[in-house]
Amino acid sequence: MGPNLARLIALLGTALAASAAHAQFDGIFFGAGLGFYKATVEVPNAFTFGNDKHMAGLNLDAGYGRSFGPFNVAGELRYANEIGKVDVSAVSASAKLQNAWSISVLPGYKFGDAALFFGRLGYARAELSGSFLNPDASKTHNGWLWGLGAKGAFTRNLALTVEYQFYDLKREDYPVNGSLQPASTGIVIGVQYTL
Repeated sequence: MGPNLARLIALLGTALAASAAHAQFDGIFFGAGLGFYKATVEVPNAFTFGNDKHMAGLNLDAGYGRSFGPFNVAGELRYANEIGKVDVSAVSASAKLQNAWSISVLPGYKFGDAALFFGRLGYARAELSGSFLNPDASKTHNGWLWGLGAKGAFTRNLALTVEYQFYDLKREDYPVNGSLQPASTGIVIGVQYTL
């Protein structure tokens, strides 16, 4: 059974490589994925709240990419419904980072015809909401989105994406808690379809 399994894996790998031989990373693309995020909220010059558990969030993206030889540049609009949660056990309170929108530039480099490695630099907005923010129910924080990732093509138009993301958001003033500065890190796994 061992040699047959090895042959089957080799055959599937060859078929995948053949089908993705001319992967399409140029043009309009749409994608969806699942992100696993951890958030923190810093009280500047004091302490930082965090959570040990990852929170899952849905990611949707659309953009346009263009290749110049082995180099690729893309612009992307992304939405994530949730990018982390913070629990403050001492006062039985919590807060969530949600409704994150970003617009990014993604410079990349193609390896062969089926793989693309890229970086991300983007502007982001996310909403911090939670029970310990009273009297504010929520507030929008602006900042930066950084990332590193890769795309691997299954077919000419369909690719698997994996990316590490870091939301670096600016501090905002709250009446009760003073200044709060949220951040989030996560891994996003998804698929993209290029027209």
